[in-house]
Amino acid sequence: MGRISGPIIHADGIDRIQWNRIDHHAYIRNYLYALKPVIVQGAIDHWPALGKWTPEFFRDHHGSLDVRIDEKAWKLGKLIDRIMLSSPENPAPYLRNQLMANWPPELSADISPMPDCTRPNFLESRLFPSRVPKTYIEAYIGGAGAKFPFLHYDGLHTHAFLMQLYGKKEYLVFAPNQYCFLYPCSGNDINLSNFPDAANVDLEKFP
Repeated sequence: MGRISGPIIHADGIDRIQWNRIDHHAYIRNYLYALKPVIVQGAIDHWPALGKWTPEFFRDHHGSLDVRIDEKAWKLGKLIDRIMLSSPENPAPYLRNQLMANWPPELSADISPMPDCTRPNFLESRLFPSRVPKTYIEAYIGGAGAKFPFLHYDGLHTHAFLMQLYGKKEYLVFAPNQYCFLYPCSGNDINLSNFPDAANVDLEKFP
């Protein structure tokens, strides 16, 4: 099968590529090193989770799992029921940053191995011999109207790979050269923006 290195341009300016049709070295050069967002299609076709992980699956098979959102405890099944009724006017709580390492091991098996587009992973290099893993695989489950509570970049300035398994999700991204205009917080929260709502910014307070 032939391989091409050119991207397909998405309507909103973000490239959309088929993983089995792009050279890996071109991908690294054009996107990872260039810090350029890209939509990769076909990279997780080998995952058992694809087509399996639905709200009903988590409710019926893992409903007794204990999760927390903003210090509130939930049973995952009850949360899924609420998520399925979520609306923009009355959004359900957004389950986020759930470490898969803390969930039943069969769920991690459903999303293994990680797709090749996440390689190379420099945090697994021998140059970083720390015994503490720095690669985090997390789950996010939300309904209509749910959103991440703050604008941010991920810790350690690492790349983030977002795998969509069900439904639709909208992402709002800014180029690295816009950092100074996003009013970053200080101290330990330097990776967070001071904007309370990135989609509706008070331009008098944040000119």
